[in-house]
Amino acid sequence: MPWTVEEKTFCVDSYFETKSMMTVQSRFKKKFNCRKYPDKKLMYRWVHKFRTYGTVLNLNAKGNRATHSGRRRSSRSAAIIDAVRASVLQNPHKSIRHRSKELGIPRETIRRILVQDLQPECDAHNRPSFMEKQPNVPSCPSTTEQHPTVISGDTNQPDTQD
Repeated sequence: MPWTVEEKTFCVDSYFETKSMMTVQSRFKKKFNCRKYPDKKLMYRWVHKFRTYGTVLNLNAKGNRATHSGRRRSSRSAAIIDAVRASVLQNPHKSIRHRSKELGIPRETIRRILVQDLQPECDAHNRPSFMEKQPNVPSCPSTTEQHPTVISGDTNQPDTQD
């Protein structure tokens, strides 16, 4: 049963007057004319919340975003996306971890920006494939240059001289 703000404030006020939860519970039953009353643990939480925040209201309410204490929303703002885009254009080979340290943005946020926001901008036909020769990477010598003798024929058969 969700308790109303009036019931919560009555409990907190009564506790500050009497300093006794038993008295608060009996006053609550008389004032609101009901059999059910909040247990001691819940009333202690209301008192603690009032002492800490100065209110008994729900701080996680949707209309109360300034004091929302739940999970933070995504930090993918336009300014952060532009900063990541500029960093990628400056050095496209930098790792996400190093880019995160450099920009002061969480690693997962950078990864999310690269995948969800900047990936659609890339043209799949312009990306180099792994099989193409990269401009600054030396190519490996082929095996035929190292070993010019090429064995032909079936290698499972023993060599027989005719």
